[in-house]
Amino acid sequence: MEYNKLSGSIPEEIGEFQNLKSLILQWNQLSGTIPPTIGRLSNLVRVDLTENSISGTIPTSITNLTNLELLQFSNNRLSGSIPSSIGDLVNLTVFEIDDNRISGSIPSNIGNLTKLVSMVIAINMISGSIPTSIGNLTNLEVFSVFNNKLEGRLTPALNNITNLNIFRPAINSFTGPLPQQICLGGLLESFTAESNYFTGPVPKSLKNCSRL
Repeated sequence: MEYNKLSGSIPEEIGEFQNLKSLILQWNQLSGTIPPTIGRLSNLVRVDLTENSISGTIPTSITNLTNLELLQFSNNRLSGSIPSSIGDLVNLTVFEIDDNRISGSIPSNIGNLTKLVSMVIAINMISGSIPTSIGNLTNLEVFSVFNNKLEGRLTPALNNITNLNIFRPAINSFTGPLPQQICLGGLLESFTAESNYFTGPVPKSLKNCSRL
């Protein structure tokens, strides 16, 4: 039902469709909140609510959906924090919640999501530092955190992620050196780090990145 002009809110009765595998409602005119009953959809593999006007928080119940592979809530009006139990979604490959009003920190159990390929949490109000557990995400190809309130040093654990194509830590309050082996895999195509407080040398590994 994507790319329509559906309006109103997602009904609580959505939780009754327990055989549902995909809930794709992107690019509509939906408002209201995400009902907690979405957590009953135990067979759900894909949920995409991108480009609507949905507000409220990401319900904690969504982390009950352990078969979920794709979670996309980009370009809405969501607030609150990333659910602390996000690490339960161990089959997740795409986690994109950019351009919302999400605050709080990145839960350390994000490192449980070892199948993750894309993590886009840019253009929010997320604070704190990037947890060292991010280094567990060795399949990650896209990691975009630009335009948040993140701070502290970029963990050297980022050097473990050798499949990165896109890394965007720009427009935050990061300090210290850039990870020196950030392009060890030679696959980086987009790397933006402006508007921070980085110091030290430019990573020598960037010479491996012929696609930059």
